[in-house]
Amino acid sequence: MKHYTAVIPMRAGSKGCPGKNERIFSGKPLYQHTLDQARSSGFSDIVITTDIESLTSQRLNDDIKILQRPPHLALDETTMDAVLSHFVDSPLCGTDKIILLQVTSPLRQIEDIRKAVALFETGRFDLVLSASKAERGVLKYGLSRGNEFLPLISAGHCFSNRAELPPVYRPDGGIFIFGKNWFRGTRSLGAGCIGFIESSFQPQMDIDTEEDFRAAEELFEAGKAE
Repeated sequence: MKHYTAVIPMRAGSKGCPGKNERIFSGKPLYQHTLDQARSSGFSDIVITTDIESLTSQRLNDDIKILQRPPHLALDETTMDAVLSHFVDSPLCGTDKIILLQVTSPLRQIEDIRKAVALFETGRFDLVLSASKAERGVLKYGLSRGNEFLPLISAGHCFSNRAELPPVYRPDGGIFIFGKNWFRGTRSLGAGCIGFIESSFQPQMDIDTEEDFRAAEELFEAGKAE
């Protein structure tokens, strides 16, 4: 994976689960699980972008680089696109290909990282992400424009039996792979041609609350995730 940089974003603030990134999760800090997954997947260029003082002030292993995140990029309303823009414009982004691994997805599987890389290497997609199966009944929903009902996809879906609806997937936050130059041109992950791999662990979890943290840890320790 020498042509890839694994970027791992984490910030100090969290309203739903304070201090979650450094909290002990199954015997070690939550962020350490993602670092271990990155190493086990073969990534030798790993960058943590963070404002967490305990990380920015200490020396980590030689294969880990720290990008100090400015305060205005560590707010509740800060977008991932803004964090990634700061990263790709920094000297620490030294490769053409980037894999984003979020600390809050410790249930991701190493085999899925490898599958996502293999799909990205085909050159068919600008962005490859991991996704989980979702409730297909969402296809019956719609938006409003005044009193007009606008089906999300097709009016036919709104009146179909649930079993007849096509499968639905949602990005689960575990894996994102993209090119540095592509992102510099778009400044958004929500662009271009997007491919996906279905996460082998279901349901995939993105830790956002205290309840999420406890549930994910129970699943992890039950041996259902690597």
